[in-house]
Amino acid sequence: YPDIFIHRVISHYIEKEYNVEENWKEEYLQKAVKYAETSSEREKIEKALEACECTLSEALDLFEWYYNSSAPDHYYLEFQFM
Repeated sequence: YPDIFIHRVISHYIEKEYNVEENWKEEYLQKAVKYAETSSEREKIEKALEACECTLSEALDLFEWYYNSSAPDHYYLEFQFM
């Protein structure tokens, strides 16, 4: 959850009175990039599922297909249930 991650970062900065170690900053920058990418992927899935007007079973199939395949994003976003 990006909001919890950001809350932890802010709390750490406050706790350390804004004197945060460089290695901590580097570590959390890498985590922030990873979490942002994951969050973006989830948002794409949510939007595609909302747009497809599919059944719950079809939505779960799409979700499983996406995470168990190496399908590129553009193919996934063009995928629609008939």
